[in-house]
Amino acid sequence: PHGGKGRSLLREVEHAPFAKGDCRACHGKSPGIGVCLGCHRDVLKSFNHVHSHLQSVAGGNPCSACHNPHVGDRSGLLPANEGAGCRSCHEGTFSRRAKMLHQHPSWNKCSDCHDLHGSDWPGMVKKSPEEVCAGCHQEHKKFSHPQGDKAPDPRNGIPMNCMTCHEANTGTMYKHFLKGSAERGLCVQCHLSY
Repeated sequence: PHGGKGRSLLREVEHAPFAKGDCRACHGKSPGIGVCLGCHRDVLKSFNHVHSHLQSVAGGNPCSACHNPHVGDRSGLLPANEGAGCRSCHEGTFSRRAKMLHQHPSWNKCSDCHDLHGSDWPGMVKKSPEEVCAGCHQEHKKFSHPQGDKAPDPRNGIPMNCMTCHEANTGTMYKHFLKGSAERGLCVQCHLSY
C-alpha cells in the first residue's frame, strides 16, 4: 500500500487473466478448485499423494489458501516470504518454534524439506527423512546412529530415522534439535542400561 514499481502499487507478478482484465475467466464460475484446474490441469498430479494440501478450506478453494488469484510477490502468485504463506494455516508450528532455544537456520523456506502440494511421506517431506536431512548433512551418513528397517525404535517398532531423535521443524530446547538431553535424557528412552 505504500509503494511499488507501477502506478497501481500492485505486486509484481500478475495472474494472466487479471493482467488482461479478464475477470470472467475465474469469477462467475462455480467456486472451488475447478476454477483453477480449468487452466492448470497439470498441477493436479502433484497433489495425488497419501498426504496432500488438497482439502477443503473456508471459501471452498484450497488453491487460494496459498496462492493469491490476482497478484503475488514471486512466481506462483505466492508471498515474498514462503513461511508467511504456510503460517496462515500452521500458526501452531511457528508459535512453538518461537519458544525454542535451538532452531534450524533458514527455516522459513519450507519447500527446502517439504513438498508443498503433496507427498507420500509423513509431514509431506520431499523424500524419506534420511534423504531430506542428508541433502544438507551429508557428513552424518558416515557416523550416524543406525537407521532404517534394521534399527527399529524399541518404543514403537517403527524404523528409526533422523526425525526419531531430532525435531528440526520446530526446534527444541536442546542442542542439535534433539528431542531430549544428549547427556542422558534422550538416549535412555531406548538404551535402558546407558
